[in-house]
Amino acid sequence: MTITLRRLALAGMIALFTLAVSAVGFFKYRYLLYNGLDLAIYTNVLANLAAGNGWWSDIQQHSYLGDHVEPVLLLLIPIFRVWSDARLLVIVQALVLGLTAVPVYALLRRSRWSLLLTALWLGNPLFWNAALFEFHALAFAPVLLLSAGYFFLQRRFLPFILFLILALFVREDIALIAMMFGVVAIVLRFSSFSSRLCHCEPSPRGVAISANARDRCVTPMTGIAASRTPRNDSKKWYWMLLPLLLGIAWFSIATRIAAVHSPAGAYPFLVYYGWLGESFGEVIVNTIGHPVLVAQHLLRLSNLDFVLGLLLPFLFLPFLAPAWFLLALPPAAQVLLTASGGSNLMVQMHYGLLFVPALVLATLRSPLFQRGDTGGWYGGRVATFFGHWFPLPHRAAMMLGVSAYIAVAFLLGPFPGIARAAVFGATDTQRVQAQATDVLLAAVPDNAVISASASVITRVAARRGTTYLPNAALGQQQYAFAPYVLPSQTTHVLAVIADMAEEYTALLHVSWTKPYAADAPARLARLLEDGGFRVAAERDGVFLLARGADGPAPPLELFTPAERITHRIIGPLREVEAAP
Repeated sequence: MTITLRRLALAGMIALFTLAVSAVGFFKYRYLLYNGLDLAIYTNVLANLAAGNGWWSDIQQHSYLGDHVEPVLLLLIPIFRVWSDARLLVIVQALVLGLTAVPVYALLRRSRWSLLLTALWLGNPLFWNAALFEFHALAFAPVLLLSAGYFFLQRRFLPFILFLILALFVREDIALIAMMFGVVAIVLRFSSFSSRLCHCEPSPRGVAISANARDRCVTPMTGIAASRTPRNDSKKWYWMLLPLLLGIAWFSIATRIAAVHSPAGAYPFLVYYGWLGESFGEVIVNTIGHPVLVAQHLLRLSNLDFVLGLLLPFLFLPFLAPAWFLLALPPAAQVLLTASGGSNLMVQMHYGLLFVPALVLATLRSPLFQRGDTGGWYGGRVATFFGHWFPLPHRAAMMLGVSAYIAVAFLLGPFPGIARAAVFGATDTQRVQAQATDVLLAAVPDNAVISASASVITRVAARRGTTYLPNAALGQQQYAFAPYVLPSQTTHVLAVIADMAEEYTALLHVSWTKPYAADAPARLARLLEDGGFRVAAERDGVFLLARGADGPAPPLELFTPAERITHRIIGPLREVEAAP
């Protein structure tokens, strides 16, 4: 296949992935399945940015910079001015995730299976789970970090640093991953056994190999093209020092920005590490100073479940190039050292994107994907060992690996739910509530200020002044850093009874909401009564309340916890139930 045809095939795969993910995302939007709040928050923040109102988040009631520092969102302002809608973010997320196929294909360009392996990557369950779980600026990170990794391997310093800087603007904690590229460079520089473990890359067929090229080799531990001569560019100080300095500098600046804009007056997500300390210094010191306690925390079964969920989609191949696991150390510490630790639930959300660069680079730079001096597709000592004990033909081994990959993707990804929706469509309940929401919203003026419950807030998130009704009932912003109020300019309330019941019940089981959850229904009842809200319309469990309406008082069901929680935020369609 010619280079042009390969590029067309690659573009077609990216377009197909974008269309497929967007189609499922539109289905979720149509039938009120985006109820995790993140898509609504991003829609509201971008609507404010596009309108010139800065980084203010009406839903959170504080500057979004007090949550995350994500300058990459500024790139979306021009298109958001054209179409200020949550579905635009669904398309953008699908596209930027699909574009990761470009650096993946570039990393595989020497393989005869490059297009097939790139297509398989676009079916990775971690990717699909993240693509269909709300929207996050973190979706920009994989394509930028993988591109940086590609140029790192090619020893092209300027484009490597450019993509690394762009990746820093995705989110403040990406700086921690960027730092580890410097650590990888240090490992390469001071690896005394790299020349002994390297195996030379052959030249392409029909191409003469130069003397310099013959000196280059691939180190199995890192998969990095190294040199047996001391003139290797990877050993220059700037490969090691600049990523470290950039990462440290931006992380310090960004977390300070978040602290200034946060109601807490500090970096807000330190609350996850309260068991280790209340500042970065305390967390680091206590982690190092209490190794037994930290080890017990890390070895919990839920953490193991999380790690297995990350590695299974890659068939544990990253272990063949373990040096690239260094890129995964910061996000692993972020997740596993939280008070609750990791879980398989987090694999089904967007957190897996933090690990994608490390897992992809470790997989694709393993001996299985490098042509070594053995002349076979396997290459490398590890592959030779497995080839000796399991002498499968290359095509049979490939088919076996692809079959295992598809099975894992089916088990861990959202594909069963997608297939079920494709065959049977939405459920009767989903259709009824979606139609009810459409009818009720059609009666609300465009300039109305709305407070809404979980499953319907995404529909109204682009409106100025939109607030989250359960937080108003709770009376507290996230982590109880500041009070949450129902603004006086609020004119309408849109609430699904099932949403409110589930939310009340869930609040009783979250550590920071427990002190306020018991009084939440009564608090909301007082807010609505004092604000003069009455039922303007009701349809199939969806209520529209309006200030000064002639209807009856809000129903008691709006203030009643459920006996059982049903969360619909995992994957595109899957429902996960948990007893209270």
